[in-house]
Amino acid sequence: MQEIENRYHELVEKLNRHNKLYYIENAPEISDEEYDTLYKELERIEVEHPGLKVDYSPTQRVGAGEVDSIDTVTHEVKMLSLDNTYNEEELRSFLLGVIDAVGHNVSFTVEPKIDGASVSLTYENGKLVRGATRGDGSVGEEITHNVRTIPSIPLTIDDERRLVVRGEVFMPVNSFESLNEERERNEQALFANPRNAAAGSLKLKDSTEAAKRKLDMFTFGLDVGRGDDHHSDLKYLKELGFNVNKRLTLCKEIDEVIDAVIAIENERDSLDYEIDGAVVKVNEYHIQEELGQTIKAPKWAKAYKYPAERVKTRLEDVQFQVGRMGTVTPVAYLEPVKVSGSTVSRATLHNADEIERLGVRVGDIVALEKGGDVIPKIIRVYEDERKGDERGIVFPEECPSCSSRLVRESAYYKCVNPECPAIVRGALQHFASRNAMDIEGLGEKLIDRLVDEGMLSTPDDIYRLDYDKLRGMDRLGEKSVENLADAIEKSKEKPFSKVLYGIGIPSVGIKTAEVLAEEFGSIDALMDADLQSLERVHSIGTLVAEDIVKTLSESRVQRLIEGLKDAGLKFSAEKKQTGSTLEGLKFLFTGKLSKSRKDYEDSVKAEGGRIISSVSKNLDYLVVGEDAGSKLEKAQKLGVKTINEDEFNKLLQGD
Repeated sequence: MQEIENRYHELVEKLNRHNKLYYIENAPEISDEEYDTLYKELERIEVEHPGLKVDYSPTQRVGAGEVDSIDTVTHEVKMLSLDNTYNEEELRSFLLGVIDAVGHNVSFTVEPKIDGASVSLTYENGKLVRGATRGDGSVGEEITHNVRTIPSIPLTIDDERRLVVRGEVFMPVNSFESLNEERERNEQALFANPRNAAAGSLKLKDSTEAAKRKLDMFTFGLDVGRGDDHHSDLKYLKELGFNVNKRLTLCKEIDEVIDAVIAIENERDSLDYEIDGAVVKVNEYHIQEELGQTIKAPKWAKAYKYPAERVKTRLEDVQFQVGRMGTVTPVAYLEPVKVSGSTVSRATLHNADEIERLGVRVGDIVALEKGGDVIPKIIRVYEDERKGDERGIVFPEECPSCSSRLVRESAYYKCVNPECPAIVRGALQHFASRNAMDIEGLGEKLIDRLVDEGMLSTPDDIYRLDYDKLRGMDRLGEKSVENLADAIEKSKEKPFSKVLYGIGIPSVGIKTAEVLAEEFGSIDALMDADLQSLERVHSIGTLVAEDIVKTLSESRVQRLIEGLKDAGLKFSAEKKQTGSTLEGLKFLFTGKLSKSRKDYEDSVKAEGGRIISSVSKNLDYLVVGEDAGSKLEKAQKLGVKTINEDEFNKLLQGD
């Protein structure tokens, strides 16, 4: 038996090594036939001696069946998004701003911006223990069962430390096309693009099905277990067996950064995976910390977005759709055309002003592109190709959904009937969506059926559904109803910020809902807040504040809130507590510090102080660490008080 066990572990180690050579190094040492022979021997031993099987065996790549549910994961390090730049001038401005702010040597990395789905991978004692989606940046979904099936993700590494690795999972173009061909044969809905296909595949409950999707991943960061800089960490991760993009470039000068960005763009069409730009990052971690971040993006990185691909096609028809806020949007129906990796047959025309600006008519040949490679839009009309039978586009006077008279507000036509079926359906879809209450199984088609049956009209109706009646509906089996009931019950555990976002206040997105929940602590306190109180909240402007006050004063919204309260949803959160030790004082940190800059900034905010972004006469204290640069020089010229970390800590303690 010992001989069999030794042979088993030898095969596992050997096959994992050959997987790395094949998928990561692109330097296979054995033929496919030799590999298959070894793999079949491994499979045979696992069948005959199941007690020997280890979770990092190559056989586990094929998937281990279906999990009961997809659980949520709170990220140890928040997964931020990136701010975009769209031209060389903007990129140069960002780079010069970084150099001016830090005042000492800084280098940058440039790498392709993969058009996929960001994931976080946790390794402990050399083994992959968890994979999670980005989610909203703070909370994602556990997808360990699916990431284990991706050949370019190592199941074991030669490092016993706890590491949290960041990567972008993508679907190669060939795999995407094969998948859609198969779905078309099976009369299934086609994926819009490789990014959607990758993201959808990661969230499958059945890992065996996910394994068939032939996903891949490029590693682009290390959140826990980092060294001194980004480039060195990626080099180390490659040594451990992770797939690091070979186009990663380390740059010392601004012109080198520009050249690297252009070089990646020139290769774009020849790649077997989709990219929509290049990512430029400050390389040194201590400088990243000095620069800090906004509520949603780091100040030390930018995504340089490449121009969208442009194609010609014919506008065949225009129809008008009503959104959840009542806004009527003209939708262009096009002769299908492939653009940026997917086939497009519809595009938005935005509003009446845009139609007038373009001078577009039904039957026109138009230029189409994806804005940011995401939303298809018509950007021009080829008037010289008109044949004379094109017809103008006229906005309806009545709502296409409920026939109510439309009201024009600036460039937009709106339906103001709160009982409009399209508004009702849109509000329900928004409430049940992934970013709000995430009620799995309550999709667009089921919502339409339940509205038509008179079972749903407002989001609080979801929590009063008659499950016995649901079981009697066509194409809804016992298991489907049971899963839906579980998902609805589970949604009651969503935090206040998610509920607030789900209510659908105009101008209140996910981030703003999080800020409001933290600042006010409860829906009652938020409803009592006046315009001035809201405007004092960081990132809440006058227009957003007006939308909040107006919406929360409406009787229909107040009835909805009461209904959701009765259902047991969460309408309170831990209110951000602030002391007063640093009340009214303004701080800025510079240089290498013994703790992270974010820790210090959080301490300031917790005691009523403020962080400002640059040195000026309004700054009360510049807290100086080692190797401080231009900020220290400027503070000295302006006569701003400078203190070290010990002096700051005494201030914090009220000494």
